[in-house]
Amino acid sequence: MKKVLYLAAMLSLVLIGFSCTKPGADRADSKPADQTGDNTGDNSGDNSGDNNGGENGGGNTEPEGPKVKTCDENLVLWISFDNDNLIEKGEGVSFKENKGDAAIKTGFIGKGWVNNAKNNTASAYSKFDVAKDNLFKKLDNMTFTVWINNNKSYYKGGVVSLNGGRNGDKPHDFPAFIVYLDNNNPVIIDEQEVPAQQVNGRFIMHDDKGAEQNVWLDTNDPAFAIYDQWFQLAVTYELNTQKPVDPENPDGEKKTCATVTLYSNGQLVAERAFDPNIAFNNLVTDFADAFYVGAWSTYVEGHSTAAWQSFWAGSIDEVRMYNKALSAEEISALYKEELNINLEQE
Repeated sequence: MKKVLYLAAMLSLVLIGFSCTKPGADRADSKPADQTGDNTGDNSGDNSGDNNGGENGGGNTEPEGPKVKTCDENLVLWISFDNDNLIEKGEGVSFKENKGDAAIKTGFIGKGWVNNAKNNTASAYSKFDVAKDNLFKKLDNMTFTVWINNNKSYYKGGVVSLNGGRNGDKPHDFPAFIVYLDNNNPVIIDEQEVPAQQVNGRFIMHDDKGAEQNVWLDTNDPAFAIYDQWFQLAVTYELNTQKPVDPENPDGEKKTCATVTLYSNGQLVAERAFDPNIAFNNLVTDFADAFYVGAWSTYVEGHSTAAWQSFWAGSIDEVRMYNKALSAEEISALYKEELNINLEQE
């Protein structure tokens, strides 16, 4: 069943580096999926300082650690959770507050976001104000990447969302951009039945007449059946790509389209080409004024309209957005670089 990952993060990822420094950090509670065997321990990060309600560690500084270099010149948004403002880079985006059971504790690299309630029904999210002149309006193409740790008992929830705009005078009952996970039919992995993740993305884009286009990207792939371990999710959106008119004849006539791709731990999982060509920035209206980590947020702050449109029950870290559609090689390089930084912390 299709539901919304706004990867227009994408999603809406479902979906970018400037020369930024990143503080050194605490050890992550659990290793990424391809670096561990059986690792089912909870990842609430209880061994590091709690950080609720916008009080972010009292300004303690840590030694500067290694920084990510892959496509650094294209990075436009970086939420590291490592300092008082949580955010290292992002034009027109500023940290507002942590709400409900959201806390800043041990993450994948340094500190990260965690839902203290460990379920997807209790309110838990971090809010970032978005000014009218913001980075989202300047992106024709984009890549969104994030490290997430998913609670197997609560396998649904919004990772990030940009609150919804309007269709004329009527508010949309969904975000302008969202990345979320939702389980689907079980799959067999290592002779065991586990829920498969259906990662959903939806683009809501408006042309100059107010018409909208909905673009979905769903996948029921075992690559997302990862629980209680960190893994990297990446989404790219590229305008004006060339695809064969006949998929059976890749060397034949080409057509111009837009393309969304989805990656897990640096590996391509799904791709979708669609038409017409509407720039990513067209989905961001003046009504989209808040960015949320850990929640599906509609035009009503922190509000989810259905049970599956819920809060993230696990942990989130290293939220990044780039102003280009990173190639498969660049996605893989970014994954390996962040993984190596995580391993160096140990």
